[in-house]
Amino acid sequence: GYGPDATGRVAMRFGPLNQAGGERRLNVAVTRARIAMTVVTSMSAADIDPSRTQAMGAKLLRAFLDYAERGTIALGES
Repeated sequence: GYGPDATGRVAMRFGPLNQAGGERRLNVAVTRARIAMTVVTSMSAADIDPSRTQAMGAKLLRAFLDYAERGTIALGES
């Protein structure tokens, strides 16, 4: 799991998502859901600062959390 520390700051260390090709891991997690997906998280999309990482996986995690929070309206803005 990833989330904010005791001060509320997200460290931007997302393990395999930060590595080259890490975006594929997120893709596999999302596309394996057959009927529904429940997202449980201690952080929101706004907690992930895309200017603090070059990793595509972290940026896509932010976009996914935004979609989970706001629904299809988020798709038009990304």
